[in-house]
Amino acid sequence: MAQTTFCNSNHILVGLGGTGGKILRAFKMRMFEEFPTQEERKKQPVALLYVDSTDEMMPQDGKARADFRVMGQDASFTRNEFLNIKAVDVEHILDHMATTPR
Repeated sequence: MAQTTFCNSNHILVGLGGTGGKILRAFKMRMFEEFPTQEERKKQPVALLYVDSTDEMMPQDGKARADFRVMGQDASFTRNEFLNIKAVDVEHILDHMATTPR
């Protein structure tokens, strides 16, 4: 049986800040509705990256967020989908470019 995808090339959707996070949340929740199993979602050539200086939209204390529930499933952002830019020391990186991993 042919693999069901909604697009034919790889995509990374990046959401910046609170508004970007809300848009990614809506997209991710729609993915859960359209592709109800994790196996189906893994086949889709789409990755998400939520970039923010706070972790407000992330699960807290290991508990799923109630506003990320779709059909009984937790659609919260994972640690692999989140980049906390407050924790990044940009000045240090720029001062040590030769030793910074690329």
